[in-house]
Amino acid sequence: MSLQLRRRDRCDQLRVFERVDELAPGFQSGDFINMKGFVQAFQGRLQAIGQDIQKARPGEFQIKDLIRSAAETSANCVIA
Repeated sequence: MSLQLRRRDRCDQLRVFERVDELAPGFQSGDFINMKGFVQAFQGRLQAIGQDIQKARPGEFQIKDLIRSAAETSANCVIA
């Protein structure tokens, strides 16, 4: 499973290779998530490998830390 993780300042690719059938039904596009995993270099780029992904519950994140305001000009990145 391949996901695009979007944060306030950048977008990253996340790959999940194990437990895809178990994890995928737990979230959908636009959800805020908690992810456990690691980062590795692959073909000259950093890639996140997710080992556990869960939909974040209210209070586990601050939207202002994840989505840029209209006044900011850097790339914005939630799950797309």
